Amino acid sequence: MRILVTGGTGYVGRAVQRALRDHHHEVTILARHPTIVSPGVRPVAGDIRDADLTSLMAGVDTVVHLVGIIEEKPAQGVTFDAMHYEVTRRVVQAMMQSGCQQLIHVSALGTREDAHSHYHRSKWKAEQFIRNSQVKFMILRPSLLFGGGAPFFHMMKNQCRWPVVPVPGTGETLLQPVARIDVAELIAHLVDVSEYRGETWEIG
Repeated sequence: MRILVTGGTGYVGRAVQRALRDHHHEVTILARHPTIVSPGVRPVAGDIRDADLTSLMAGVDTVVHLVGIIEEKPAQGVTFDAMHYEVTRRVVQAMMQSGCQQLIHVSALGTREDAHSHYHRSKWKAEQFIRNSQVKFMILRPSLLFGGGAPFFHMMKNQCRWPVVPVPGTGETLLQPVARIDVAELIAHLVDVSEYRGETWEIG
């Protein structure tokens, strides 16, 4: 199967690259730093915010959309709305124009309309755009990911050096982390499975 991966050189994307190749798929990666690719993966240099996605998706069977951020950089135009919603809208519209019908979209656990954090509200907005589109989709909401330099846990490690350490919620919140390689393997399996289209899975 011919698969386009967005965000393919990020923390999750690097594991997804390898899993898709292990499942013998033909993989193309769109990334600003396309040198970070696995053997046998075709890199395409570009910024998803302005790349010609319609042309890139010609002949593609499935898009695995992984683009996401955990920290905003407004001076660079990197905001939750821009990178979660606007980019997802561009991906879906390009899919409809190119004829690519299948989307696996990676969101985040805790995503909901009335979420406290702007991060999760922007993820919800992106999910709703997908649900209201004509593409065949599956949405995955993984919990905190670990393994191979997880960004969240790296951030927590740095914060533990502070005199006062912030904690999620009341400090009694139970977390259910999931291994990055397990999520990547699930994605590689789901691109070949059609019976779960239209569903949203929470993964822990």
